Amino acid sequence: MIEIRNIGFEFEDGPTVFEDLSVSLESGQTVAVLGANGTGKTTLLRLLAGLIEPTSGEIRVSGEDDPAVGLAPETPADGLFAQSVESEVAFFPTNRGLSVDERVQDALDQLNIEHLAERDPYSLSEGEKRLVTIAAVLSGNPDVVALDEPTSGLDMSGLDRLGDRIKRIKRTVVLVTHDTDFAWRYADSVVVLSDAGLERQGPTEAVLNDPEFGLEAIGLPTPRPVVWARERGVEPAPTTVSEAVSFLEDEP
Repeated sequence: MIEIRNIGFEFEDGPTVFEDLSVSLESGQTVAVLGANGTGKTTLLRLLAGLIEPTSGEIRVSGEDDPAVGLAPETPADGLFAQSVESEVAFFPTNRGLSVDERVQDALDQLNIEHLAERDPYSLSEGEKRLVTIAAVLSGNPDVVALDEPTSGLDMSGLDRLGDRIKRIKRTVVLVTHDTDFAWRYADSVVVLSDAGLERQGPTEAVLNDPEFGLEAIGLPTPRPVVWARERGVEPAPTTVSEAVSFLEDEP
């Protein structure tokens, strides 16, 4: 369980981002933190990763107040420096005294990128670079994997690959995004932020398919599968194209 208790945060000589924010997240889930630009999504991720300190409140993971949280940056190139993918992924376990070969192989396996081990990270596609930065985080054996805008700059095939790989990760994953379609398909639960703070949290379908919850009013689009389903009176809304096609094929 990740417990964010009564968090407050304000930048020095800058705006207050959070006042008395409390959120509880289940361990082992993929959690999407949703919100328009400027609602504090990345700030919350940085607080969770311990890169900045709250002005009030506390964050605990499984009862620990100093959890191991690995953060993959929004721009993959910011996290790359080695001459091979294998060396990149080996950095954290090497410096933390962990079993290097085992941790590297496990991270590459979880993201299904073993075939990239000898490649130069800078020669990879943006989607592949992103998977390498996530593997590098995983190799450090964190309690929580934190992903900052992982969908940024990816086309549909890249999004599908990323989502499928995220679901393979054997850790709690917290990702921030404004992509409600991606969250609908791949997140187990969501946290929705607005300028006013926490709007909603809970299972993805219960929150994003609630007709009384106006996502557009806080600058977020309703997931397209939900719109599609509402227009046709379909319940539950599909999470994949194949589910939608199956429904259409079954129509009289």
